[in-house]
Amino acid sequence: MNTDRSKRLLEGRRSARRKPTRGLRRWRFFVPLAALAFGTLPHVAGADPPLSADEVRNRRLVQEERPLWREALAFPDDVLLILSWPVEQFLCWAERVRLGTRVQDVVLAPIRSEERQER
Repeated sequence: MNTDRSKRLLEGRRSARRKPTRGLRRWRFFVPLAALAFGTLPHVAGADPPLSADEVRNRRLVQEERPLWREALAFPDDVLLILSWPVEQFLCWAERVRLGTRVQDVVLAPIRSEERQER
């Protein structure tokens, strides 16, 4: 058993020097890492949930409005479209119900009846 006090003090100083050095190396690595982790934690925790596919698609689409001068240039065309719609609907209805044949029957019916009476 070694009872030399000076030797124990030297061993103690050496071990005391080594341990804090290793500990300081660890602290130098972990402190910035921990600060980074805790610093970004509120941003990560407060992040919005991921968007659905439809929302992502809608955000990608560029929706721009026409400028006023383009609206003014398009106004006559828009008016014509609005005014032509009822005419178009009427013509489609007339074609569906065969309006030409009906008018022909109404106009020609008195003439045909006169021809039949004359015979």
